[in-house]
Amino acid sequence: MVPKIAVAVLKLIAVVVIVVGSIFAFRICPPAGPWPMPPWCEGGIDVPNFDSGLHYEEYVYSDLPYITENYEATDRPLVMGMAMQDNWGKITGTGPNGNYITEDNRLYVDSSMERLSAINSELVLITDFATMDEDLNIFSQSRGGAAMIEQGEFNDIASSARANGLETMLITNIYELEPLARHQINCENITEDKIDGLFSEWREQVLYEAGKAESAGFDYFVINPRDIGFFFCEYDSYAVQYWPGIAEDVKKQFSGKIGMWGPSYYFSDYSFDTSDLDFIILDDGITEIVGGASEDVADIESKWTAWFERYRNARESAGDDKEYFAMILMPSYDGAMQGGWVEIFDLSTIYIEGSTENLVRDYKEQALVYEGFFRAVYNSDDPPVDGVISYAYWWTDNMYPDTFFVRNDIVHSIRGKDADHVFAKWGGVFA
Repeated sequence: MVPKIAVAVLKLIAVVVIVVGSIFAFRICPPAGPWPMPPWCEGGIDVPNFDSGLHYEEYVYSDLPYITENYEATDRPLVMGMAMQDNWGKITGTGPNGNYITEDNRLYVDSSMERLSAINSELVLITDFATMDEDLNIFSQSRGGAAMIEQGEFNDIASSARANGLETMLITNIYELEPLARHQINCENITEDKIDGLFSEWREQVLYEAGKAESAGFDYFVINPRDIGFFFCEYDSYAVQYWPGIAEDVKKQFSGKIGMWGPSYYFSDYSFDTSDLDFIILDDGITEIVGGASEDVADIESKWTAWFERYRNARESAGDDKEYFAMILMPSYDGAMQGGWVEIFDLSTIYIEGSTENLVRDYKEQALVYEGFFRAVYNSDDPPVDGVISYAYWWTDNMYPDTFFVRNDIVHSIRGKDADHVFAKWGGVFA
Protein backbone atom coordinates (compact mmCIF):
# COMPACT_ATOMS: atom_id res chain seq x y z
CA MET A 1 0.00 0.00 0.00
CA VAL A 2 1.37 3.44 -1.00
CA PRO A 3 1.79 5.78 2.02
CA LYS A 4 -0.53 8.81 2.12
CA ILE A 5 2.39 11.22 2.03
CA ALA A 6 3.67 9.60 -1.17
CA VAL A 7 0.22 9.98 -2.75
CA ALA A 8 0.17 13.65 -1.77
CA VAL A 9 3.61 14.19 -3.29
CA LEU A 10 2.56 12.48 -6.53
CA LYS A 11 -0.54 14.65 -6.73
CA LEU A 12 1.54 17.79 -6.18
CA ILE A 13 3.96 16.74 -8.91
CA ALA A 14 1.04 16.12 -11.27
CA VAL A 15 -0.36 19.59 -10.56
CA VAL A 16 3.04 21.21 -11.18
CA VAL A 17 3.43 19.32 -14.46
CA ILE A 18 -0.04 20.40 -15.60
CA VAL A 19 0.59 24.04 -14.65
CA VAL A 20 4.01 24.18 -16.31
CA GLY A 21 2.66 22.39 -19.35
CA SER A 22 -0.22 24.85 -19.63
CA ILE A 23 2.18 27.80 -19.38
CA PHE A 24 4.12 26.56 -22.38
CA ALA A 25 1.14 25.27 -24.32
CA PHE A 26 -0.91 28.46 -24.02
CA ARG A 27 1.98 30.97 -23.62
CA ILE A 28 0.70 32.07 -20.21
CA CYS A 29 2.86 34.25 -18.00
CA PRO A 30 3.28 33.32 -14.31
CA PRO A 31 3.41 35.99 -11.60
CA ALA A 32 6.75 37.70 -11.15
CA GLY A 33 9.00 35.85 -8.70
CA PRO A 34 12.42 34.30 -8.17
CA TRP A 35 11.83 31.82 -11.01
CA PRO A 36 12.90 32.53 -14.61
CA MET A 37 10.16 33.97 -16.85
CA PRO A 38 9.31 32.36 -20.21
CA PRO A 39 10.75 34.31 -23.16
CA TRP A 40 7.34 35.64 -24.23
CA CYS A 41 6.74 37.21 -20.80
CA GLU A 42 8.83 40.34 -21.09
CA GLY A 43 8.17 42.58 -18.09
CA GLY A 44 5.64 40.39 -16.29
CA ILE A 45 2.11 39.30 -17.01
CA ASP A 46 0.86 39.37 -20.57
CA VAL A 47 -0.58 37.15 -23.23
CA PRO A 48 -0.61 38.80 -26.65
CA ASN A 49 -4.18 37.94 -27.60
CA PHE A 50 -5.22 41.57 -27.92
CA ASP A 51 -3.27 44.53 -29.19
CA SER A 52 -4.78 47.82 -30.22
CA GLY A 53 -1.97 48.31 -32.71
CA LEU A 54 -0.04 51.36 -33.82
CA HIS A 55 -2.20 54.46 -33.88
CA TYR A 56 -0.67 57.77 -34.79
CA GLU A 57 -2.07 60.53 -36.93
CA GLU A 58 -0.56 63.89 -37.78
CA TYR A 59 -1.84 66.60 -35.44
CA VAL A 60 -4.12 69.19 -37.04
CA TYR A 61 -5.11 72.28 -35.06
CA SER A 62 -8.79 73.13 -34.75
CA ASP A 63 -10.56 76.17 -33.28
CA LEU A 64 -13.13 75.43 -30.59
CA PRO A 65 -16.61 76.90 -31.08
CA TYR A 66 -17.01 77.79 -27.40
CA ILE A 67 -13.65 79.62 -27.12
CA THR A 68 -13.72 82.49 -29.59
CA GLU A 69 -11.42 85.13 -28.09
CA ASN A 70 -8.04 85.64 -29.76
CA TYR A 71 -4.90 86.92 -28.01
CA GLU A 72 -1.93 88.63 -29.59
CA ALA A 73 1.47 87.01 -29.28
CA THR A 74 3.47 88.23 -26.30
CA ASP A 75 7.17 88.34 -25.56
CA ARG A 76 6.39 87.00 -22.08
CA PRO A 77 7.99 83.54 -21.82
CA LEU A 78 6.10 80.50 -20.57
CA VAL A 79 7.71 77.08 -20.90
CA MET A 80 5.12 74.71 -22.37
CA GLY A 81 5.70 71.31 -20.78
CA MET A 82 4.01 67.95 -21.12
CA ALA A 83 4.29 64.98 -18.74
CA MET A 84 3.79 61.70 -20.55
CA GLN A 85 1.45 59.12 -19.01
CA ASP A 86 3.39 57.53 -16.15
CA ASN A 87 3.76 53.98 -17.33
CA TRP A 88 6.45 52.15 -19.25
CA GLY A 89 6.29 48.95 -21.21
CA LYS A 90 3.16 46.96 -21.85
CA ILE A 91 -0.11 47.93 -20.19
CA THR A 92 -1.94 44.72 -19.46
CA GLY A 93 -5.21 43.69 -17.90
CA THR A 94 -7.00 40.50 -17.01
CA GLY A 95 -10.23 39.96 -18.90
CA PRO A 96 -12.87 37.23 -18.89
CA ASN A 97 -11.03 35.31 -21.60
CA GLY A 98 -7.49 35.71 -20.35
CA ASN A 99 -4.84 38.41 -20.23
CA TYR A 100 -4.78 41.28 -22.70
CA ILE A 101 -2.27 43.84 -23.90
CA THR A 102 -3.53 47.28 -24.71
CA GLU A 103 -0.33 49.06 -25.69
CA ASP A 104 3.42 48.99 -25.39
CA ASN A 105 4.48 52.63 -25.22
CA ARG A 106 8.09 51.80 -26.04
CA LEU A 107 6.88 51.61 -29.63
CA TYR A 108 5.55 55.18 -29.62
CA VAL A 109 8.46 57.29 -28.39
CA ASP A 110 9.28 58.92 -31.72
CA SER A 111 5.65 59.52 -32.68
CA SER A 112 4.90 61.01 -29.25
CA MET A 113 7.85 63.39 -29.39
CA GLU A 114 6.72 64.49 -32.87
CA ARG A 115 3.23 65.05 -31.50
CA LEU A 116 4.49 67.18 -28.62
CA SER A 117 6.47 69.34 -31.00
CA ALA A 118 3.38 69.76 -33.19
CA ILE A 119 1.33 71.15 -30.26
CA ASN A 120 4.08 73.64 -29.36
CA SER A 121 5.45 71.80 -26.36
CA GLU A 122 9.02 72.65 -25.40
CA LEU A 123 9.60 70.19 -22.55
CA VAL A 124 8.71 66.56 -21.93
CA LEU A 125 8.60 64.97 -18.47
CA ILE A 126 9.27 61.23 -18.33
CA THR A 127 8.55 58.99 -15.33
CA ASP A 128 10.85 56.16 -14.28
CA PHE A 129 9.86 53.62 -11.62
CA ALA A 130 11.19 52.22 -8.38
CA THR A 131 9.38 50.02 -5.91
CA MET A 132 9.07 49.75 -2.14
CA ASP A 133 8.35 46.64 -0.09
CA GLU A 134 6.72 46.34 3.35
CA ASP A 135 10.14 46.60 5.02
CA LEU A 136 10.54 50.00 3.31
CA ASN A 137 13.35 48.85 1.05
CA ILE A 138 13.44 50.84 -2.20
CA PHE A 139 14.84 49.32 -5.37
CA SER A 140 14.42 49.06 -9.13
CA GLN A 141 12.27 46.31 -10.52
CA SER A 142 10.71 45.60 -13.87
CA ARG A 143 6.96 45.01 -13.70
CA GLY A 144 4.41 45.35 -16.45
CA GLY A 145 3.14 48.91 -16.86
CA ALA A 146 5.40 50.27 -14.12
CA ALA A 147 8.68 48.98 -15.42
CA MET A 148 12.05 50.58 -14.87
CA ILE A 149 13.30 52.32 -18.00
CA GLU A 150 16.54 50.80 -19.21
CA GLN A 151 19.53 53.01 -20.00
CA GLY A 152 19.32 52.39 -23.73
CA GLU A 153 15.65 53.37 -23.67
CA PHE A 154 16.51 56.58 -21.81
CA ASN A 155 19.07 57.37 -24.48
CA ASP A 156 16.47 56.83 -27.21
CA ILE A 157 13.91 59.06 -25.44
CA ALA A 158 16.41 61.88 -25.00
CA SER A 159 17.63 61.58 -28.58
CA SER A 160 14.10 61.64 -29.98
CA ALA A 161 13.14 64.59 -27.79
CA ARG A 162 16.17 66.61 -28.90
CA ALA A 163 15.42 65.83 -32.53
CA ASN A 164 12.01 67.40 -32.01
CA GLY A 165 13.23 70.48 -30.18
CA LEU A 166 12.20 69.29 -26.70
CA GLU A 167 14.07 69.50 -23.41
CA THR A 168 13.75 66.50 -21.09
CA MET A 169 12.87 66.13 -17.42
CA LEU A 170 12.95 62.97 -15.30
CA ILE A 171 10.92 62.13 -12.21
CA THR A 172 10.75 58.77 -10.41
CA ASN A 173 7.58 57.14 -9.12
CA ILE A 174 7.76 54.80 -6.14
CA TYR A 175 4.97 52.24 -6.12
CA GLU A 176 4.20 49.61 -3.53
CA LEU A 177 5.44 46.09 -4.23
CA GLU A 178 3.31 44.72 -1.38
CA PRO A 179 -0.13 45.84 -0.16
CA LEU A 180 1.03 47.28 3.18
CA ALA A 181 4.07 49.18 1.89
CA ARG A 182 2.26 52.50 1.41
CA HIS A 183 0.29 51.96 4.62
CA GLN A 184 3.54 51.75 6.61
CA ILE A 185 4.40 55.40 5.96
CA ASN A 186 1.04 57.13 5.92
CA CYS A 187 0.43 59.96 8.37
CA GLU A 188 -0.93 57.61 11.05
CA ASN A 189 2.05 55.22 10.98
CA ILE A 190 5.10 57.29 10.11
CA THR A 191 7.86 57.81 12.67
CA GLU A 192 11.19 59.61 12.67
CA ASP A 193 13.00 56.27 12.55
CA LYS A 194 11.05 55.27 9.46
CA ILE A 195 11.83 58.60 7.82
CA ASP A 196 15.54 58.12 8.55
CA GLY A 197 15.45 54.69 6.91
CA LEU A 198 13.40 55.88 3.92
CA PHE A 199 15.80 58.69 3.09
CA SER A 200 18.75 56.36 3.39
CA GLU A 201 17.10 54.04 0.85
CA TRP A 202 15.97 56.90 -1.39
CA ARG A 203 19.40 58.55 -1.47
CA GLU A 204 20.87 55.43 -3.07
CA GLN A 205 17.99 55.09 -5.54
CA VAL A 206 17.88 58.75 -6.56
CA LEU A 207 21.62 58.81 -7.25
CA TYR A 208 21.17 55.77 -9.48
CA GLU A 209 18.36 57.56 -11.34
CA ALA A 210 20.46 60.72 -11.64
CA GLY A 211 23.24 58.68 -13.19
CA LYS A 212 20.87 57.32 -15.82
CA ALA A 213 19.53 60.79 -16.58
CA GLU A 214 23.06 62.18 -16.88
CA SER A 215 24.15 59.40 -19.24
CA ALA A 216 21.15 60.03 -21.48
CA GLY A 217 21.67 63.79 -21.47
CA PHE A 218 18.44 64.82 -19.71
CA ASP A 219 18.07 68.52 -18.97
CA TYR A 220 16.05 68.49 -15.71
CA PHE A 221 15.97 66.03 -12.81
CA VAL A 222 13.46 65.88 -9.93
CA ILE A 223 15.06 64.70 -6.66
CA ASN A 224 11.92 63.68 -4.74
CA PRO A 225 9.59 60.82 -5.68
CA ARG A 226 5.98 60.81 -6.87
CA ASP A 227 3.21 58.26 -6.34
CA ILE A 228 4.51 57.36 -2.89
CA GLY A 229 5.55 60.93 -2.22
CA PHE A 230 7.56 61.80 0.86
CA PHE A 231 4.94 64.00 2.52
CA PHE A 232 4.39 63.08 6.17
CA CYS A 233 1.91 65.56 7.67
CA GLU A 234 3.19 66.78 11.04
CA TYR A 235 6.52 65.03 10.38
CA ASP A 236 7.26 67.13 7.28
CA SER A 237 9.19 69.63 9.40
CA TYR A 238 11.49 66.76 10.39
CA ALA A 239 11.80 65.21 6.93
CA VAL A 240 12.74 68.36 5.03
CA GLN A 241 16.19 68.34 6.68
CA TYR A 242 17.22 65.61 4.22
CA TRP A 243 16.56 67.46 0.94
CA PRO A 244 19.55 69.84 0.98
CA GLY A 245 21.99 66.94 1.36
CA ILE A 246 20.31 64.91 -1.38
CA ALA A 247 20.31 67.94 -3.68
CA GLU A 248 24.01 68.45 -3.03
CA ASP A 249 24.78 64.78 -3.77
CA VAL A 250 22.69 64.78 -6.96
CA LYS A 251 24.48 67.94 -8.16
CA LYS A 252 27.72 65.95 -8.11
CA GLN A 253 26.18 63.32 -10.38
CA PHE A 254 23.87 65.29 -12.66
CA SER A 255 25.04 68.32 -14.64
CA GLY A 256 21.60 69.62 -15.64
CA LYS A 257 18.99 71.44 -13.58
CA ILE A 258 17.73 69.77 -10.41
CA GLY A 259 14.49 70.48 -8.62
CA MET A 260 11.60 69.26 -6.51
CA TRP A 261 7.86 68.92 -6.91
CA GLY A 262 5.07 69.20 -4.38
CA PRO A 263 2.01 71.13 -3.24
CA SER A 264 2.61 74.85 -2.88
CA TYR A 265 2.20 74.74 0.91
CA TYR A 266 5.24 72.44 1.17
CA PHE A 267 7.52 75.22 -0.04
CA SER A 268 5.76 78.11 1.69
CA ASP A 269 5.19 76.49 5.10
CA TYR A 270 8.45 74.60 5.68
CA SER A 271 11.82 76.28 5.83
CA PHE A 272 14.75 74.37 4.37
CA ASP A 273 17.77 75.17 2.23
CA THR A 274 16.74 75.24 -1.44
CA SER A 275 19.88 76.96 -2.72
CA ASP A 276 20.93 73.92 -4.81
CA LEU A 277 17.54 73.72 -6.53
CA ASP A 278 17.12 75.16 -10.01
CA PHE A 279 13.38 74.63 -10.37
CA ILE A 280 10.22 73.72 -8.43
CA ILE A 281 7.02 72.11 -9.73
CA LEU A 282 3.92 73.31 -7.86
CA ASP A 283 1.32 70.54 -7.87
CA ASP A 284 -1.95 71.46 -6.16
CA GLY A 285 -5.22 69.56 -6.48
CA ILE A 286 -7.45 70.87 -9.25
CA THR A 287 -10.50 70.92 -6.97
CA GLU A 288 -8.64 73.22 -4.58
CA ILE A 289 -7.87 75.59 -7.43
CA VAL A 290 -11.07 75.72 -9.49
CA GLY A 291 -13.57 73.91 -7.27
CA GLY A 292 -16.86 75.76 -7.19
CA ALA A 293 -16.32 77.44 -10.54
CA SER A 294 -18.98 77.37 -13.22
CA GLU A 295 -18.19 76.39 -16.79
CA ASP A 296 -17.61 80.04 -17.62
CA VAL A 297 -14.05 80.73 -18.65
CA ALA A 298 -13.97 84.12 -16.89
CA ASP A 299 -15.01 82.44 -13.64
CA ILE A 300 -12.31 79.80 -14.06
CA GLU A 301 -9.70 82.45 -14.87
CA SER A 302 -10.57 84.29 -11.66
CA LYS A 303 -10.07 81.08 -9.68
CA TRP A 304 -6.61 80.63 -11.16
CA THR A 305 -5.75 84.28 -10.51
CA ALA A 306 -6.73 83.92 -6.85
CA TRP A 307 -4.71 80.70 -6.53
CA PHE A 308 -1.61 82.40 -7.92
CA GLU A 309 -1.17 83.98 -4.48
CA ARG A 310 -0.36 80.47 -3.18
CA TYR A 311 2.27 80.13 -5.88
CA ARG A 312 3.72 83.54 -4.98
CA ASN A 313 3.98 82.55 -1.33
CA ALA A 314 5.87 79.41 -2.27
CA ARG A 315 8.13 81.38 -4.57
CA GLU A 316 8.87 83.99 -1.94
CA SER A 317 9.78 81.32 0.64
CA ALA A 318 11.83 79.03 -1.62
CA GLY A 319 13.57 81.80 -3.52
CA ASP A 320 12.94 83.77 -6.69
CA ASP A 321 16.13 82.51 -8.34
CA LYS A 322 14.49 79.38 -9.76
CA GLU A 323 12.09 78.29 -12.48
CA TYR A 324 8.58 77.59 -11.21
CA PHE A 325 6.21 75.26 -13.06
CA ALA A 326 2.50 74.81 -12.46
CA MET A 327 1.49 71.19 -12.93
CA ILE A 328 -2.10 70.73 -14.14
CA LEU A 329 -3.93 67.47 -13.48
CA MET A 330 -7.41 68.05 -14.88
CA PRO A 331 -9.50 65.03 -15.89
CA SER A 332 -11.93 65.07 -18.79
CA TYR A 333 -15.18 63.83 -17.25
CA ASP A 334 -18.28 65.86 -16.51
CA GLY A 335 -17.94 67.48 -13.08
CA ALA A 336 -14.16 67.04 -12.82
CA MET A 337 -13.66 70.56 -11.44
CA GLN A 338 -15.57 69.41 -8.38
CA GLY A 339 -14.70 65.69 -8.48
CA GLY A 340 -10.99 65.96 -9.17
CA TRP A 341 -8.43 63.21 -9.53
CA VAL A 342 -9.29 59.79 -10.92
CA GLU A 343 -6.76 56.96 -10.91
CA ILE A 344 -6.61 55.50 -14.38
CA PHE A 345 -6.51 51.82 -13.44
CA ASP A 346 -9.28 52.26 -10.89
CA LEU A 347 -11.40 53.21 -13.90
CA SER A 348 -10.84 49.90 -15.61
CA THR A 349 -13.99 48.42 -17.09
CA ILE A 350 -12.63 45.00 -16.16
CA TYR A 351 -10.97 45.45 -12.79
CA ILE A 352 -13.90 47.25 -11.18
CA GLU A 353 -17.20 46.29 -12.71
CA GLY A 354 -19.41 49.30 -13.31
CA SER A 355 -16.91 51.76 -11.86
CA THR A 356 -17.29 54.14 -14.79
CA GLU A 357 -21.06 54.06 -15.16
CA ASN A 358 -21.57 57.57 -13.78
CA LEU A 359 -18.50 59.19 -15.33
CA VAL A 360 -19.22 60.78 -18.70
CA ARG A 361 -16.48 62.22 -20.88
CA ASP A 362 -16.50 66.02 -21.06
CA TYR A 363 -13.73 67.51 -23.16
CA LYS A 364 -15.17 71.03 -22.90
CA GLU A 365 -14.79 71.29 -19.11
CA GLN A 366 -11.17 70.16 -19.28
CA ALA A 367 -10.42 72.62 -22.10
CA LEU A 368 -11.98 75.53 -20.21
CA VAL A 369 -9.74 74.88 -17.19
CA TYR A 370 -6.67 75.06 -19.40
CA GLU A 371 -7.98 78.16 -21.18
CA GLY A 372 -8.63 79.82 -17.82
CA PHE A 373 -5.09 79.07 -16.66
CA PHE A 374 -3.43 80.49 -19.76
CA ARG A 375 -5.58 83.63 -19.64
CA ALA A 376 -4.70 84.13 -15.98
CA VAL A 377 -0.99 84.00 -16.82
CA TYR A 378 -1.42 86.23 -19.87
CA ASN A 379 -3.44 88.86 -18.02
CA SER A 380 -1.30 88.91 -14.87
CA ASP A 381 1.07 91.80 -14.28
CA ASP A 382 3.32 89.47 -12.33
CA PRO A 383 2.67 85.81 -13.18
CA PRO A 384 4.12 83.55 -10.46
CA VAL A 385 5.07 80.69 -12.80
CA ASP A 386 7.65 80.37 -15.57
CA GLY A 387 6.17 77.27 -17.12
CA VAL A 388 3.32 74.77 -17.14
CA ILE A 389 3.37 70.97 -17.19
CA SER A 390 0.22 69.20 -18.35
CA TYR A 391 0.10 65.81 -16.70
CA ALA A 392 -0.30 62.35 -18.25
CA TYR A 393 -0.28 62.79 -22.04
CA TRP A 394 -1.22 59.47 -23.60
CA TRP A 395 1.46 57.73 -25.66
CA THR A 396 -0.79 57.03 -28.66
CA ASP A 397 -3.85 58.43 -30.39
CA ASN A 398 -5.86 55.45 -29.11
CA MET A 399 -8.96 56.48 -27.21
CA TYR A 400 -11.30 54.30 -25.21
CA PRO A 401 -12.77 51.86 -26.25
CA ASP A 402 -9.76 51.31 -28.54
CA THR A 403 -7.65 51.11 -25.39
CA PHE A 404 -9.81 48.09 -24.47
CA PHE A 405 -10.02 48.23 -20.68
CA VAL A 406 -8.51 51.63 -19.84
CA ARG A 407 -10.86 54.66 -19.69
CA ASN A 408 -8.34 57.18 -20.97
CA ASP A 409 -11.22 59.22 -22.39
CA ILE A 410 -12.01 60.59 -18.91
CA VAL A 411 -8.57 60.92 -17.32
CA HIS A 412 -6.00 63.71 -17.33
CA SER A 413 -4.44 63.23 -20.74
CA ILE A 414 -5.36 66.01 -23.16
CA ARG A 415 -4.25 64.07 -26.23
CA GLY A 416 -6.96 63.95 -28.85
CA LYS A 417 -9.23 66.16 -26.74
CA ASP A 418 -10.24 69.81 -26.95
CA ALA A 419 -7.56 70.86 -24.47
CA ASP A 420 -4.96 69.65 -26.98
CA HIS A 421 -5.95 72.58 -29.19
CA VAL A 422 -6.01 75.01 -26.26
CA PHE A 423 -2.46 74.01 -25.36
CA ALA A 424 -1.27 74.30 -28.97
CA LYS A 425 -2.92 77.71 -29.42
CA TRP A 426 -1.35 79.23 -26.30
CA GLY A 427 2.01 77.70 -27.14
CA GLY A 428 1.94 79.99 -30.14
CA VAL A 429 1.01 83.03 -28.02
CA PHE A 430 3.74 82.89 -25.37
CA ALA A 431 7.34 83.43 -26.36
